[in-house]
Amino acid sequence: MQLGSNHRRRGYARALRSRPLPCSADRAIAAVQDIKSIERTEVKADSVEVFPESPVAGTYAVTGHFARVPWRSRFAYRLHSTGFHSEKVRGEMPRSWDISGGFVVAALGERACLVVHYEDYGLPRYLAPLRGLIRLYLQRSMEAELRALAEIVAGEPVP
Repeated sequence: MQLGSNHRRRGYARALRSRPLPCSADRAIAAVQDIKSIERTEVKADSVEVFPESPVAGTYAVTGHFARVPWRSRFAYRLHSTGFHSEKVRGEMPRSWDISGGFVVAALGERACLVVHYEDYGLPRYLAPLRGLIRLYLQRSMEAELRALAEIVAGEPVP
């Protein structure tokens, strides 16, 4: 497993969203570190299979849809004290994309926290003109993902 950015792509679509949650930071951190739950929160993921390599790192395989286009890939993840970070494993599909993202949780008190979600897509040159539309799609999907996370920490079912 290798984590480390590969910034040779010219066009990046970066998105950042945050949401305050009415729960402890520990509860939100536990929710975002449950890598299998990505299939419940990530709009672009239909199924996730997790392959832990240690208590804090591993890989996961994802199949899903990006703007209705079927896709699959494998990501390396690393849990950290405030959430997790993941990056697409080099050589995995889609080969011409660099993809990374994760969550950071900050306590706002004993019963409140702020969850920050970020995604970074290194696009192949032929998609660079669509960077703005891709960023908009990411921002909207991330809002839905944060709503699903809020439902998980509240103990409500996520459809």
